[in-house]
Amino acid sequence: MLYCYDERLPLESFKREIQLAVEKNIAVFYNEETGFVDSLGKRIDIKGKRIMPRTFVSTINQINEVILSNGGLLVLSHEDDEKILNWPKYYRPKRKAFIFKGKDLTNEEIVNNIRKIFGDRIFIKTKEKNFNGIIPTSLLEDKECNFYKALLCSLDTDFIVSGVVDLVKDEYGIKEYRCIVMDNEVANISRFTENVLHTIRSIR
Repeated sequence: MLYCYDERLPLESFKREIQLAVEKNIAVFYNEETGFVDSLGKRIDIKGKRIMPRTFVSTINQINEVILSNGGLLVLSHEDDEKILNWPKYYRPKRKAFIFKGKDLTNEEIVNNIRKIFGDRIFIKTKEKNFNGIIPTSLLEDKECNFYKALLCSLDTDFIVSGVVDLVKDEYGIKEYRCIVMDNEVANISRFTENVLHTIRSIR
C-alpha cells in the first residue's frame, strides 16, 4: 500500500508521517503539474497499486477520482468514505451522536430535545471538520450571540452533535487513541500527541 500526499494542500500536519513513509519507501506525492511522484520527484506508475490518499475531507472525492483515472486501487471506496463522513447514521456507540443541519439547530423543539439527551453542554463540529468545540446548549437559543448568528449563515451546513467527553491527560497530553481497521483487522493504533512518537506492541 502507498500513502499518497496531496501537495495542493498544506502538509505541515503530516510532516512526521511523511518522513516515516519516505523512509519505508511507501510515500507518493500528487499535484496537477507533476502527477504522481516519489520523494525525489520521479514519476510513479500507480496502476494496480493500493493507494491511501492523505488529504482533507473537502478534497477526498477529487483525489480519489484522480487515483482511479490513473489505474490506482482505492483502499477506501466512495461508499466507505461516505460512511466515515456520516458515521452517526451507521454506527451507534454508547456515546450518542446525531447529524443536524444548521437550520435544525435554530429550531426550538429540536434544541429542547438536544438538551434532554445531552444536558447543558454539547460537543459540536461541522461534518467537514472546519469547526469544533464544546459549547453551552443555551447558545443554540441565544439569538444575540455570535454563535447563533453564525448558524444563520450556515443553515445548510451539516453539524455533528454529541455528548461531552472529559478526556484523561498524562505527561504526554490527552490520552486519545486512534485505531485504523482494514479488512476487519487492526492495522494501526496511534496515540494522539503533538511531538511524541510511540511504539505500540502489535496485538495480532
